[in-house]
Amino acid sequence: MDWHGWGGGTGWLGWLGIGLMMLIFWGLLFMAVAWLVRAAGSSHANISAQAARPNPQQILDERLARGELTEEEYVRRRDLLRAR
Repeated sequence: MDWHGWGGGTGWLGWLGIGLMMLIFWGLLFMAVAWLVRAAGSSHANISAQAARPNPQQILDERLARGELTEEEYVRRRDLLRAR
């Protein structure tokens, strides 16, 4: 049987080529989906990690609230932060 040139002459070599092309196709598709999932997860993790980290002003406020700093030290350090 001859289907547009893919007849009896190609045999197992034709099937091998088609099989390899299918493996490559599905492998690339799988890698693309995995990359998209990983990219979406890492951007979400970066946003939540940044939101969880306090800024220097918040740290200074917490230290004053815990009594680790006097009011004079707090004002001096706050002014240094604002100057930068």
